[in-house]
Amino acid sequence: MNGSRERLCASAARRQSVQMLLAGAAALTAGALAGCFAAVTGILWNIRDFLWIVVILFLFFGGGYLLFLGVRGLVWPETTDICTVIRAQLRPGDERTGREALALVDADLESAQGFLQGKVLVGREWLLVRDTWARPIRLDRICKIERRSTRRVPLYLKFLDERGLGPVTGRLSAAEADAVEAYLRGAAPNLRT
Repeated sequence: MNGSRERLCASAARRQSVQMLLAGAAALTAGALAGCFAAVTGILWNIRDFLWIVVILFLFFGGGYLLFLGVRGLVWPETTDICTVIRAQLRPGDERTGREALALVDADLESAQGFLQGKVLVGREWLLVRDTWARPIRLDRICKIERRSTRRVPLYLKFLDERGLGPVTGRLSAAEADAVEAYLRGAAPNLRT
């Protein structure tokens, strides 16, 4: 078992929840500091400075909501985005809890073929692009691979399902893109070339 590939989805779900917790705590702190500043300077009591009240309330309620999402994701992983994405792609009748869904994809990716120094992992049933939000896609859901470029990123790949959604790689060379596409032609049964 490769330790660097062990439990990628579970750690991505945990990382997402911790990011929500930190963002919520930062927003609540900023709201408290802005509220204290507004109270001390008298802005809070002046109705003409209504914008300050709106900003303070937004920071408090937004921070509280992000804090709630972070705690909920740590306690119930099935509420995280990555679990929602995985469970939506499971075959009909294959009901799994959040932890089971994460474990299913993690087990498949343990022996995955790695591309781009392990950034793109292709298992027997799942493809994962390792990034901040790490959204896996079933190989049988990949219908199209698009080569795209922007001014800042000369070449990247998009792995698209039937709805036109899917993960995106970062910057890569033409040879790396060719290698990924060639491998997926044999691994993704519904891929249109």
